[in-house]
Amino acid sequence: MPSRGAKSGRSRKRSYIQNPDTLSRVDLLSDLTAVDREQAVPLAEETLSSIYKLVDQVDAWPYLQKSLDGYRTHLNKYFYFLVEGYEHPLGYILETSVNQIQWPKFWTVDLHKRLLVLSQGSGIEERDRFMEATIQQIHERGEISDLRKLSDEYYGAFSNSGELVLRMNRSAAGLFGIRTFGVFLIAYVNTEQGRKFWVAQRSRGKMTYPCKLDMCVGGSLRADEAPIDCLVREAAEESSLPTKHTRTAIQASGALTYHMAVDDYGRPASRPQTQFVYELELPVDMIPRPCDDEVEAFKLMSLGEIKMALEQQDFKSNIAMTWVDYFIRHGEIDAENESKFVEICSRLHRNLDHFVI
Repeated sequence: MPSRGAKSGRSRKRSYIQNPDTLSRVDLLSDLTAVDREQAVPLAEETLSSIYKLVDQVDAWPYLQKSLDGYRTHLNKYFYFLVEGYEHPLGYILETSVNQIQWPKFWTVDLHKRLLVLSQGSGIEERDRFMEATIQQIHERGEISDLRKLSDEYYGAFSNSGELVLRMNRSAAGLFGIRTFGVFLIAYVNTEQGRKFWVAQRSRGKMTYPCKLDMCVGGSLRADEAPIDCLVREAAEESSLPTKHTRTAIQASGALTYHMAVDDYGRPASRPQTQFVYELELPVDMIPRPCDDEVEAFKLMSLGEIKMALEQQDFKSNIAMTWVDYFIRHGEIDAENESKFVEICSRLHRNLDHFVI
């Protein structure tokens, strides 16, 4: 992308990376009001035709209702991850991964029915210990590359009814294909030229999606953590936003559910996700600043620029779902200007129950 201040026509991308260390309040106000008129255009017709494609690329796990045979063919690559005493799976794990691992004695593998069952553990604490021992063994033997480095955070694995069944190391969530939970924050300032949004640019040193655009704040829920507590924590850690302002001014804006079919490296995987969405108005002089190695910089963007960046796939892939939801909630997309409006809405709020077929 061109550097800040470079001239650009309609045919070239523009960069709006702000350097907070060199901006005074007067500088920022001046910059906010000097917005190109071309950024105030409504959602273009050609953009609308691509909205469904954005959603379809993220929510790519097949739908049983559309094709039973197609769904079965897809599921034939996976085993069902079950826990003794629970009727439904907690996740789907690739057959190739099942075959790579020497499973401890407290697991049962049924090759015919394609079942991987944690067959011992009378309560959550005991199941946690068995899962931890399993992950440590996989890690020490180097059987799965993603577990060669373990996280210090833990995720919960939940039943279809929402019961916490066990906890596992965050690094293993993708392996077992469990449903994960996260938070996204849409942070904005209101200016004379309209609403502007703070967008994070991921660090160039990130292993996944380096330099891609991201939400102002995003993060994953730890086991037993409330969404609002996760959001406040991540806002302080990632964007240096004052905890008091975040907690008092935050507006809950719903939840998104979708099922991705690839991991962050584009490899086949089962990745059902729930994202809790929040909006937060910031004072014009409250500027997000990177305070860890997750974010390269923050950009202040108009809605028109965000739409263009989505078209050009400048955002991390699943971020499209959050912005499409924002467009719907704020009247940018509706049944009158989007022929697939109902299907888009349903795919932003997918049923993520696991089941055996």
